[in-house]
Amino acid sequence: MAENLKRCKLFPDIPPELWYLVAGHLVRQCAVVTLQGQFPADAKASTSEIDLSEPIYASYVKVDGNIYVRSLYNSPVGTSSSDTRLFFPTKEESKTAGVEVWVSEDHQGIRRVVFLAPGALQIWCNEQRPVPGFGGARFRWQTCVLPSRFKPMNLSSDPLSQLLWETPPASPLDLAPIVTLGISSVPPPRSRMKSFDCNHPDAIGYLVACCGDRIFDIVTHKREEKDISRLYENAPDWATHWMYMPLDEGEFITHIASQLRHYFNLRWLEIGLSFTTNKGRVTVFGWHAKTTDRILTVPRDKIRVYFNSWDHPDGQAGVQHLALERSYDNNDDAPITLKLPTAVGKVPTQTSPGTLIRTACSLDGISEIQPCIRQAAISRVIGIKVNYINGHRECLGQFRLDLAAEPISTCGSDTLFVRYARLTPNSFGITAIALKDTGEIGGVGWKAIPLSGLLEWRFCAETVVLTRNGALVMKPSEMCIQIA
Repeated sequence: MAENLKRCKLFPDIPPELWYLVAGHLVRQCAVVTLQGQFPADAKASTSEIDLSEPIYASYVKVDGNIYVRSLYNSPVGTSSSDTRLFFPTKEESKTAGVEVWVSEDHQGIRRVVFLAPGALQIWCNEQRPVPGFGGARFRWQTCVLPSRFKPMNLSSDPLSQLLWETPPASPLDLAPIVTLGISSVPPPRSRMKSFDCNHPDAIGYLVACCGDRIFDIVTHKREEKDISRLYENAPDWATHWMYMPLDEGEFITHIASQLRHYFNLRWLEIGLSFTTNKGRVTVFGWHAKTTDRILTVPRDKIRVYFNSWDHPDGQAGVQHLALERSYDNNDDAPITLKLPTAVGKVPTQTSPGTLIRTACSLDGISEIQPCIRQAAISRVIGIKVNYINGHRECLGQFRLDLAAEPISTCGSDTLFVRYARLTPNSFGITAIALKDTGEIGGVGWKAIPLSGLLEWRFCAETVVLTRNGALVMKPSEMCIQIA
């Protein structure tokens, strides 16, 4: 539409980016006008009963080429054949017992209604894939015997039926808050629920989007992933930073735990998640605490893990609820205690205007270092992926696969060189990284880090702070004189 508006030449001096803004408003206005034309001005909502022992038809309306369900009927009487579809052709009373109804909708209305007979739910749910922009509101009956007649608008009082699911769960969920204080047991009605495939056979890593001290999104990185940018499409780049947890061969998740800190009379939460694997790796995303608040035991086989999604990454919400796709009985197991990584270095409070997220790894036995570079007027190294001689991999700082540079071999080098620069009066970061003398090393801003010991990489949106074996790589007083 923007290109058509530009070609009409009514206002030739308007730049293309303004036409795109105008087109965005016109699309919404056209949708409103189309909807108003589809319904009489005096139309009122009505409630009718549907008999499941009879065929069920649906009338629909088209908006911008998309089909939306208008009403459900037991017969096509009173509607034209061009706007009526047969949804549920069952005529046997016995087949209606235990039927579940799923409704797929977007922000404009109901896109699809699915009636699932007994035995079909598991297969259907497993076949569903996330569709951007959609949510499915689940309606489930609690009684064993389903009445032959029901009112579509009053099906269930189950709180889970009031949530919107990106991919529908095939079994009842034990949806619990990931923290034990200050969070309701079930998300508010019409909250969006997303999921990621935990312990998928093709999983080679997990990507977690953080916004300050909260979790925004969780994505599984699978082998032979063709479109890397697709992994990041649901999180706005301006508000989030991505952390990456690579998996070694034969490694899988055993526990997911939460860490939190309350302050300001419990009105503010700093929440982090930690993934623990069968090989002893513990990766913390977001807020780094000393103890866990809630632990979720994960089975070895592939399983969907559901979590609440939120629209505004700069708000005060975040992932607060988690649930496994199916129950996992570990009542016979001993109480679980997870040991979280312990911070070694201390960072002065005046170093950063925001909460610093901690990552760390050993510098011993490294074979390659792969920088993650964010291109800008002043390009920054926002993180690194470390490959070890034994095949192990770790990540420090932020790491996006689509911003990863070529790996740098450590062959013949025992020192890592980083260049600090002040980016703004209140922020500083790393603008270059090298494993050998580039001719500039030794000049302003460069620091040498021996490839041994423990390297801690703390970061927030605008700042990076490095410590090795507990000591600051560059002190704040030294950073003040660095100019990019």
